[in-house]
Amino acid sequence: MSYSIFFYGLVFLFSLDFLFFLPIGRWLFSRLDEEKAPGILKSCLLFGAWALALIACYSTGESFRIFGLLVLWSIFRWLFIGQRWSSVRRGCGAPGFMSHWAIRYLALFEIARIVDPSARIGQALWEAYRVDFGLIMLCAGVYKALSGYLRDEGMEYGRVNPMWGHHWRFFTKKNPFGFYPRLMNCVACFVEIISGIFILSPSSSLQMAGALAISLSFLYVTCFIRLGRLSVLMAVLPFMIWQSVRVGAIEPHAIFSLPSWVEASILFVIYSFIVALPVLKVLQYYNFLSQKALPFGLQKSFDRFMNWVPIIIWRVFTADLVNFYVRIYAVGPAFPGGEKAIVNESTYDFALNGPVILKLRFLHVCESIALTSVFTTLKYFKGDFAAFEKKLTSYSHSIVGALARSDQERVSELRYEYVSIAKGADGFINRHVASFYWDRLTGQVRVERLDPDFDPSTLSANSPVKQAAAPGTYLTAQ
Repeated sequence: MSYSIFFYGLVFLFSLDFLFFLPIGRWLFSRLDEEKAPGILKSCLLFGAWALALIACYSTGESFRIFGLLVLWSIFRWLFIGQRWSSVRRGCGAPGFMSHWAIRYLALFEIARIVDPSARIGQALWEAYRVDFGLIMLCAGVYKALSGYLRDEGMEYGRVNPMWGHHWRFFTKKNPFGFYPRLMNCVACFVEIISGIFILSPSSSLQMAGALAISLSFLYVTCFIRLGRLSVLMAVLPFMIWQSVRVGAIEPHAIFSLPSWVEASILFVIYSFIVALPVLKVLQYYNFLSQKALPFGLQKSFDRFMNWVPIIIWRVFTADLVNFYVRIYAVGPAFPGGEKAIVNESTYDFALNGPVILKLRFLHVCESIALTSVFTTLKYFKGDFAAFEKKLTSYSHSIVGALARSDQERVSELRYEYVSIAKGADGFINRHVASFYWDRLTGQVRVERLDPDFDPSTLSANSPVKQAAAPGTYLTAQ
């Protein structure tokens, strides 16, 4: 593979992002404290800038490409990173995080090619890319191991969850304790751990082997799990580790040369980042596992820096996130039968049933992340019902706002049915254990428990997560 194919492949994936985000529209960047989506003008400006930036990225002119990449980087930074704690969509989770990560490196590679005829900056950027990606994969595998994958609590829930699995009806009937789910959980952990170590090693052969293993593993996941463009992006990103792509990425097309002191300063920053990355990751896991703050009052500065870069611990596809799903109903006396189904199991089928716009919206992985994140607030911020109520209110406004005008007028409340996924002797068992009602008039939320033993704030038995002190930190509330 050449660097050119790699570059335009990523731009094509970002173009798919643009198209697939359109059904979510204005609600994509609504804030928690807003009852209405941003206006049409703001939406047109955002998506218009996004479209123009993509067109510029397809240009053969280097100046146009760099301009397009910088605009995309700015949009992704604002949308996926800046809104992680201010929007109910959490910056679109891992898909948003990795889109921002990829566009950042792509822009830096393109800039380095035109300002550094020696290619030393490009080589340093490639080392940063390799170490950064290797650590992401290593830490993702370690987190899976810590969160229950080696105790048979992991990917099997995603396969049987309608919000996440392509073939959930088929896998629901299978033995949860069989050889296949156990094998897949172990493979999910060890492929990422071993591949991460290989990518971090000094051997180019091991680096390419690790990169290939990551690509193949995510292509496999694509067949079973609805991760949208994230799986394909994660299958493409490792190709930068390949020598043929690396050579093209750092090949200079210098328009001008930086002063030697500027070049030396840039190299110092990049190599300092490379050295600091593993240390920062270790400190992050120190917070997470020991629940102890850094000494000398450094914790707040550390948290701010980690959120600014950003550097995160991947909590991707653990049991806490995927051992439940949610049905949504609009309730009101004007509806036939008193209610109308908005989201249920049939929503995630590819058959043309229900409103097309809503169907496209809920088939998008970022919508699954948004809905899941609302209810995991009860798990990760146990006892803070006000935070959950605020998120559910914001999300409910986005649901009502997406309905047809005639249906909007009929809605008096929304009912969210919480369906727990448990393992039985002959298959998985889906139980409607609680309903959450959002009153449109008052904005208040009430809970009806159908199973008295069910507690929506209970974590998975093997979860290492503790109640967070605040968004953006891994320390437990005191």
